[in-house]
Amino acid sequence: MPQPLVPTTSYEPFSEEPEYLAANEAFVAALPLHGRARVLDLACGAGILSEMMFRLHPALRIVQLDLSRESLQLTADRLATGALEPRSIGLVEASADVLPLASAAVDGVVMGNAIHILPDPDALLAEIGRVIRGRGLFAFNTSFYAGTYPPGTEKLYHHWLIEALRYAAARSKANPADARLRRVKDAGRRRPSPWPTKDEWLRRLERHGFAIHGVQERTVIMTPRSLQAVGAYSGLASVLLSGYPVELACEALMAAAAPAFAAAGFESVPRLWLEIAAIKGGTVHADR
Repeated sequence: MPQPLVPTTSYEPFSEEPEYLAANEAFVAALPLHGRARVLDLACGAGILSEMMFRLHPALRIVQLDLSRESLQLTADRLATGALEPRSIGLVEASADVLPLASAAVDGVVMGNAIHILPDPDALLAEIGRVIRGRGLFAFNTSFYAGTYPPGTEKLYHHWLIEALRYAAARSKANPADARLRRVKDAGRRRPSPWPTKDEWLRRLERHGFAIHGVQERTVIMTPRSLQAVGAYSGLASVLLSGYPVELACEALMAAAAPAFAAAGFESVPRLWLEIAAIKGGTVHADR
């Protein structure tokens, strides 16, 4: 029976869902990791991609880096169970765009569904290029890019936001004296930037000296449960319901998932995940 979902600063709730695991297993299986000795799992979250890479390539030494201490603790807990070989894993608490690694320190960098979070993709790619040695690999996937919504499915996310705002406003109105439920208008408001297109990502990588090795747009099926799990992530909730206390924002997004599907008339919807693998200074041979 699925575990109850609760708000969290990590992406762990959705990372445990079957559709997330299946998409990332396929992503990792397609990566050219053979012969690479040391890989950085950048913005590693709860360490799901590291586990997948290690299962396929047990000789890898993997460095896991994340800004979230909660995420790294989840990874440490997994290590304590003996699921992974501790000598092959290093845990680093740091920002992805200021890497505390020497130049040419790793043979590859893998970033799972997190590249869209960083505010300056050019600074990020410059740092990634700095720490990769030789013709090293950089690969990422993301479900936040222009093109992620197949035509006709956008209305689900519109209903999701409307239902969540309605829920949060009702909770605030019913408890006017509770500061934990009060919205502070425009307080620290984060206005999301437009999502880049696939071609914009490809051009940006090439400007930073990466040759495109492979491009894939993978279909992932979203259900009310998976949308609820996405809503549990405080990093997303604080943007979508800006001004509301983050716990209330998460609660509202989780509560709104099922009503949004019902209002949109869907039982499930497809969503596209963009996957790109690139080689530093390599030769372009991807089918674009």
